[in-house]
Amino acid sequence: AALLFDLDGTLVDTLPVIFSAYSIAFRQLGLEPLSWDDFLGRLARNTTALTTLSAHATSQGLQFERRQLQDALREGFVQAITAAPSVPAIEPTVAAARAARERGTPIALVTASPSDWAERMLGAAGLATLFSGCVTVTRDTAGLQRQKPDPA
Repeated sequence: AALLFDLDGTLVDTLPVIFSAYSIAFRQLGLEPLSWDDFLGRLARNTTALTTLSAHATSQGLQFERRQLQDALREGFVQAITAAPSVPAIEPTVAAARAARERGTPIALVTASPSDWAERMLGAAGLATLFSGCVTVTRDTAGLQRQKPDPA
């Protein structure tokens, strides 16, 4: 048996960093940024970042190539991560992970985010050592065939 921990919104409050990344990407493309409430609404509908950018551009009468959107998002995330030297850990979840490790229960990190994001966010929250030596599965893990569990 092992305990699996999700990163974004479970171990670390990454929403402000993600919102900042979206806002940077929107500005780079010459778009008005989303409001915080619109941003949260899109997340609640599980809308992908590219779909969000594309739909927002279309709502402002603009069209972009997929590559342009990807590049703007990538740059937005780089700038947002750089500007956020620390992010808050979600303490009840962190306490559960620490307690599991102390009991000798294996823990793992699972996230739909890429590995560089996971590493930076764990470091920015002061949690890098908590998950050192643990299994980590990220969006870009070699051999991963599905990013999310299949509920079927």
